Amino acid sequence: MVLYGLIGQSLSHSLSKEIFTTWFAETDLSADYRLYELEDIAGLPGLLKRYPAIRGLNVTTPFKTAVLSFCDYLDLSAEICNAVNCLTVAPGSITGYNTDREGFRKALLLWIGETIPNALIMGSGGAARAAASVVSELGASYIIVSRDPREEMIHYAQINSAVLQEFPLIINATPVGMYPDVDQMPPLPWKWVSEKNLFFDMIYNPQETMFLKWASELGAPYCNGLVMLIEQAKKSKEIWGIGT
Repeated sequence: MVLYGLIGQSLSHSLSKEIFTTWFAETDLSADYRLYELEDIAGLPGLLKRYPAIRGLNVTTPFKTAVLSFCDYLDLSAEICNAVNCLTVAPGSITGYNTDREGFRKALLLWIGETIPNALIMGSGGAARAAASVVSELGASYIIVSRDPREEMIHYAQINSAVLQEFPLIINATPVGMYPDVDQMPPLPWKWVSEKNLFFDMIYNPQETMFLKWASELGAPYCNGLVMLIEQAKKSKEIWGIGT
């Protein structure tokens, strides 16, 4: 049996196994999708040695950047984002891809349409870089917000009314608010936020995060990460060559 799966530190929130198991059941493919929790990405070689039937892995927080050093080859999507969330595993080589870009792009276009407003992207990891690359390619500007801002980023404390007017699309590309920590959300200064802002949360579990609940109370448009997840999974299947 061929094995696929997801690696990350805590995977209780994930719906990936359910999605792939359903897809596999609809085909004659002898395959299984499993969740592999790792304390550290350094455990990846041991995992592959223990399960030599693994041919593909999805990668989630906090390993999307750290896994780069284990890749023998990088797809252009991974090079653009400097982050990997999908691996193909072959004897003697690992290739890294980024499906966050594809998933986010499709979800965003389905939700908003072709005209994308400037975006305030919360988070500075691989998911944020994927979002930034998509927003830029679609012709909009963006600014990245971080608790520990680096060059060309801003701190949450720097967000004000003018920033939110110039960058009305607010994207949560952090894991803050994800199950089981559903009572949390990024430290957005809500006194400056209005119903004119648009809210995209990459989190899909829960489907309505605290971040999106506040957006709903404002009467603002919002979208969760479920469509993005499904589109990412479809892209992974394509990369692994196991159907459409």
